[in-house]
Amino acid sequence: MRGQIEAIVHKKYEGEERAYKTQCVQKLTFDTIFYTFVTILAYLLFREEYWFPEMVGGCGSCPQIYK
Repeated sequence: MRGQIEAIVHKKYEGEERAYKTQCVQKLTFDTIFYTFVTILAYLLFREEYWFPEMVGGCGSCPQIYK
């Protein structure tokens, strides 16, 4: 994956700066994939709970959170 990300980083960056930019883009890519996966997983696990509000795709209501 590092090779693919390195191809995305602009050619004007060289040496240590290029390695730093590549590392930053790699971390942002990982974070985006990870948090997207976790959000979808949480939705799938909690969508049927009584406390998960309808406004975020559940079948419960906000006052039920305090039950």
